[in-house]
Amino acid sequence: LPGPMSAANEMRHFVQFSTSRELSPKQHFSHRSQFVLPIAGTCEAVLKTVLSGTCGTILSNILGDDAELCGLLSITSRPGCPAQSMHSDGMWSESSPRLITMFLAVHNILDEAQGPTLFITQTHRPDCFAGERWLPPTDELVSQRDPIWFKLKAGDIVLMDQTTWHCGGANTSDQMRTLLSFSFVARSGPMSNDKLRLGDFRNG
Repeated sequence: LPGPMSAANEMRHFVQFSTSRELSPKQHFSHRSQFVLPIAGTCEAVLKTVLSGTCGTILSNILGDDAELCGLLSITSRPGCPAQSMHSDGMWSESSPRLITMFLAVHNILDEAQGPTLFITQTHRPDCFAGERWLPPTDELVSQRDPIWFKLKAGDIVLMDQTTWHCGGANTSDQMRTLLSFSFVARSGPMSNDKLRLGDFRNG
């Protein structure tokens, strides 16, 4: 398919999986950014394994079992991939449903040269900031805080609120670095029949 996954960076690839069990066989893609893989099979089995344990319990306590699977990605950075800018995946709003993302390491990520995800903790809520007003990251604000990263073995998971400041690090190693990213959002309206829910993986 034509076109890079990211116009700004062809060395960091985001491949989407469907967030519903059924993927229409009539679906056509004209650009790589539209390409979606089916969740059925190995990917669904991984989610069921992960969410049947402590991670699933934590998410259920925060979001509820009817939280909707709203994002499912494979994220790969190739050797030489530059770092992303520090960002958040969403803007904080008191009225917005809470959204939490899991980053699952599919192989060991033990060296900072591999470009692990960098996080700036205590940035996800208004009470983390002076004046208790949530702020998006800017160069000035980021320079005042120290990012951290976690050594991950294959199968390890980091949970992140979507408003947490974070970025993919620079991959200066000679190895590909790949994560699976799963996002669930708390139910805020009528149940959708075509979306998978947290409870589908915990109880299915």
